[in-house]
Amino acid sequence: MKRNFLKWSLAITVALAGTIPASISFAAGVSFHDLYGHWSKAAVELAVSKGYVDGYEDGTFRPDGTLTRAEFTKLVVTALKVPVDAAGTVSGGAWYQPYVSAATTQGFYKTADFTGWDQPMTRLEMSRMASRAAGLQAENENQWMYQATKAGLIQGVDDTGSLGVEGTTTRAQSVTIIERILQVKAGQSLQADKHAVNRAELLWHQTNIFTVMPEFFSKVSSTDYWSTDKLTLATPDGLWKGTVEQLVAINVNDLQDPGWALLPPRDELRWTGRNVKDSFPVKDYSSYILVLVSHVDYNKDTSAYASRNEVNFSTAGTKQGDSMQMLKGKLIEPIRVFHQKLNDLNAIIIPKQLPTNNYFGIKISAPKIGIGGTERVLIDSWAPSIINP
Repeated sequence: MKRNFLKWSLAITVALAGTIPASISFAAGVSFHDLYGHWSKAAVELAVSKGYVDGYEDGTFRPDGTLTRAEFTKLVVTALKVPVDAAGTVSGGAWYQPYVSAATTQGFYKTADFTGWDQPMTRLEMSRMASRAAGLQAENENQWMYQATKAGLIQGVDDTGSLGVEGTTTRAQSVTIIERILQVKAGQSLQADKHAVNRAELLWHQTNIFTVMPEFFSKVSSTDYWSTDKLTLATPDGLWKGTVEQLVAINVNDLQDPGWALLPPRDELRWTGRNVKDSFPVKDYSSYILVLVSHVDYNKDTSAYASRNEVNFSTAGTKQGDSMQMLKGKLIEPIRVFHQKLNDLNAIIIPKQLPTNNYFGIKISAPKIGIGGTERVLIDSWAPSIINP
């Protein structure tokens, strides 16, 4: 291994007239003793066999070691066999400059992305470069993580899909991501981490309803039916203003759903069509819970608007169910969820198979005291893919 390492390092050093990090070479692969039992073993060994990454002279790969932006860029360019103009390297220049130039030419990197090539690559930065390398598109910076998770390029770092956007990228993670890029480029479909996609959609545009509630929104486009510009509501009289921070959907049947962090334990949640005494547990239903996270920017008249620090919200378009069935515990229409007393949560439970009039909407409103008020439609779907009895 040492002979191969020296041979390839010498060739690269001469070609680039620079110094390449000793941590990565392009020698033929061997088994690294620090990969036994490591989750990345198969991906790393495959990458080594392809010749675009290798380990250290002491026989280790150091899978949990951090990777710099320059090193990750070099791996992407090399793995995708992007032409590198080594002849254009300025004498004494940084070893990575030819790879940066190649990545820029291919559109993998843009000058506004970051500077400081010797700094660790964050997972958010990795998602952006990986998505571009795989041929994905995004409307804004926050959408890159969504695109990467939806395509299966990036998985969550735990069972609830935590993204770790500011976390650093390890050598093992980088190789795994690059192998997934190659798979996507080859036309393969990868399995996505649904919880990571859930979180990434929230990061992108402050809601996850399109990911979590396909029965309601699979036939509508998130870009056409949802706008973060609608999330602030001010009354015409200038007395009240509130802002929605997030509209979060939770799959009641999924105990690992990351949205549960917003609510008390599921076993303690209840709904009722009458009073607290005659209430029913949330856990027994195939349903979703919508949680509106919000705050009031100002309330200049508490005699006109309720003093609570939240924005009202409700659903629209559903057919009114049989009130007697609801009183007996059959959930057939959206209704408020509570913990210890009525209306102590800004949350609504919605059965997955919900009778509608081919329309389902979500509205926010100011907490007007008395008749009247100001409301706005956050999302409306005219063709939900739900069963309409």
